[in-house]
Amino acid sequence: ALGSADGVLALAPDARTLAQLGDALAGRTYALVTRHLEAHEPALEEALREVARELGVPTVAATEVLYHDRARQPLQ
Repeated sequence: ALGSADGVLALAPDARTLAQLGDALAGRTYALVTRHLEAHEPALEEALREVARELGVPTVAATEVLYHDRARQPLQ
């Protein structure tokens, strides 16, 4: 149990994490979908959405902060 977790939300980025959270933060857990246009993402997203449906957990979309690597190309 998480004890006093008032005001705490959980954003689960994958199906395994979402399943592990179980009832620990019931009503305060969300399935977090982010996309980076990588080939493996659709399968991972579908697995996350499926577990979210089974658990009755809402799904939210967000962006992740990604930092530029100067070795790639100059920023415009």
